[in-house]
Amino acid sequence: MTDTDTVSRNSGWNAWLPFEILGQVFHYVVYADGPLALRHIIYVCKLWHTASLQHPRLWTRIFLDGPFFIYFKDTPISSTCAFLQQWLDRSGTLPLHLRLGCDDLHEFYPSSHGPLDLSSVEHPTGRFARLLEVMKRSDKRHVKRAESLVWRRHFEYDVEADILSIFPPQLPLLRFMSISTLDYDSPSSFSHCPFLTKIELSDHYERRPFFQSQDLASVKTLSFHNNGIWMADDIVYIAGFASLEVLVLSNGTGGFRGGKEPMYCRTNTHANTPLQLPRLRRLTVRGTVPKDILLQFVAPALRELLIEDDDKGRTSVLDLHTLIPPSCHQIRTLLSPKVKEANPLWFWNLMGLVKEVPQLNVLCVSKWMQQKMQELFHDSNFELRVEIER
Repeated sequence: MTDTDTVSRNSGWNAWLPFEILGQVFHYVVYADGPLALRHIIYVCKLWHTASLQHPRLWTRIFLDGPFFIYFKDTPISSTCAFLQQWLDRSGTLPLHLRLGCDDLHEFYPSSHGPLDLSSVEHPTGRFARLLEVMKRSDKRHVKRAESLVWRRHFEYDVEADILSIFPPQLPLLRFMSISTLDYDSPSSFSHCPFLTKIELSDHYERRPFFQSQDLASVKTLSFHNNGIWMADDIVYIAGFASLEVLVLSNGTGGFRGGKEPMYCRTNTHANTPLQLPRLRRLTVRGTVPKDILLQFVAPALRELLIEDDDKGRTSVLDLHTLIPPSCHQIRTLLSPKVKEANPLWFWNLMGLVKEVPQLNVLCVSKWMQQKMQELFHDSNFELRVEIER
């Protein structure tokens, strides 16, 4: 590129935009993908490079996951650490969004090497540990700015102790956390998070208190996903979230049992007393959640129930009849046509559920269900309003 070309490029519309406005434009283009996507922008011209460096918000998504590992797998780890340090420094003092994708660590193998043993400095766990050391620098001041944390764990990579070591005793800004394959049986508890309001948990092994009990009381939204196996301890654990207003219960189909019906393991800690959720307003039940779990719920303030099927068309409609209190005013049944194959009696099961809710005034259905529902309204005395969601 000649000097004339450079001048011509910088004399266009972007040359007249303040850096703050140009940075906002970049934010809408690449922010969701994190700073790695900025490489398509910062090398266009000096103006764009300067604008991106002076817009700290562009650098607040610290994603150590698949795309990062793929991009840097053949880069010396010292250079990768230097980039991460720049990444953190350029974010200034703004809140951070952290993603630790340990389930993608297999992408961090250098392509020039064959199989590596765990003791090798080039092994993904060793390289990942070096990156975590960068996060711990300066008295963990960068990690203290975490506003959200997504932690994707993987049983093949033993890096949990390294990850827990980067967090200070308290995370004063953390409001959202998502963690997968939660192993309850660890001696460490997570940092104190006084403003934690939303948690997503996927899978479990044995029971243990991962979050500090004082933090559970402030959580308003909980998404609790299991992949095939549910335990009595799940009831005990959910009971700790005393202030829940929104709860999602979801059962996957790719878990330990090959996509069969979920299994409930009754243990010595089985909850014989009801699970009281006095503030719960919205409940989502996705797929087939075991009856032993659902029958424990007591939610007198529940106003909205959302029922979704899993990828096999299965639902928990039959087991929800005794859960819904008189306070419920809205049921949303966002189901796929697969439910007709999974359960030929799906329609009558749903109607039985509707009849259990005397104050129901809104019933949301998927578009393919519309005709069937309208036939019901024509022949019944229900004063219900059907909303077409999809």
